[in-house]
Amino acid sequence: MSYSRNKNALKRVQKILDDMLKAPEGEDISFMSTNPVKLAYQLHEALDVADTYMEFVKYRPLRKLFKFRTRFDRVVAECKAKPVDAKAILSDQLSKMTVDDVADVLGIIGAATKHKANELYFPKAILTDDDLNKLHKWTSMSGLFIINNYEVGITIVKNNPGELAYEPAGLSVDKSRSC
Repeated sequence: MSYSRNKNALKRVQKILDDMLKAPEGEDISFMSTNPVKLAYQLHEALDVADTYMEFVKYRPLRKLFKFRTRFDRVVAECKAKPVDAKAILSDQLSKMTVDDVADVLGIIGAATKHKANELYFPKAILTDDDLNKLHKWTSMSGLFIINNYEVGITIVKNNPGELAYEPAGLSVDKSRSC
């Protein structure tokens, strides 16, 4: 079935199209509907009419700006060109580093001191409890945190990973004694 070329097809949803023109750039807009598939069809039809008649030329850019998706109770006009903060994504990915050659505490400390990445992963570093305690003393003084991945290595991170952060077994007992 092809779209209607009647001007009334656009006038039926003209208010919605006007709302889309006024929308902030880069944001999605949703329209509630009892029949979202029909509304999406009518919007596509209206944009086809806008391409046909010169009096509706102001609506032509909407076809390039939005794509329509139907949900259970609404139609979502999704912006096709959402701004992407590529610099933040790139810097986040570049601040992660895998160090394959290091397997001991001194090597981990040396790599963490040298590389200054937000996240350092050492896949070959499988440390004993004594080595983990030594590393924990250094990381706590340096403002870093350990994630013990057990048989798959150690990760050193700058931001507190919450429950994943390694805590030596005797440390929690010592803290409770000093209170």
